[in-house]
Amino acid sequence: MYKVKTFLRRLKRLAQYIPVIWKTDDFDYGYSIQLFQHQLRRTADYIEKNGYIENSKVVALKIRTACDLLDAGYHGKYIEEAEASFERQYGKSEIIFSENPEGNFDMQIWWPISEDEDHNKEIQEYWSAAMGAAYVKSDRAKKLAWNYIHKNIDQWWD
Repeated sequence: MYKVKTFLRRLKRLAQYIPVIWKTDDFDYGYSIQLFQHQLRRTADYIEKNGYIENSKVVALKIRTACDLLDAGYHGKYIEEAEASFERQYGKSEIIFSENPEGNFDMQIWWPISEDEDHNKEIQEYWSAAMGAAYVKSDRAKKLAWNYIHKNIDQWWD
């Protein structure tokens, strides 16, 4: 009977993983991060639900914190925040392509609030600085996530 229950439990778990795996590809490490997060969330749910260990709620919270840090670092949280801030302040930008004398195309981001080309360049400089800061924050979140996981993962079992 134990072997049948184990088989059915594993079959159920496989069915729960299929949608996650189905959406992945082998050419991008981001899918590996998503799969790892999926497993971490399952572990957190299991530990919290079964409560076999004394501090199961704290352990589950630590696991979810790691997932949040991974989200912040790998899924564009800070970039999206910076873009939303600029969109609120300057309007939705428009990307304009124009052919240059060499036959190549130049790309320019145009902000609807800009009064002229100089003003647009000034906004673009602010935008570039904000994006640079957002990428720095993302990198910091990635490092923090992996340091946090390294420090705590040995306690994440039931």
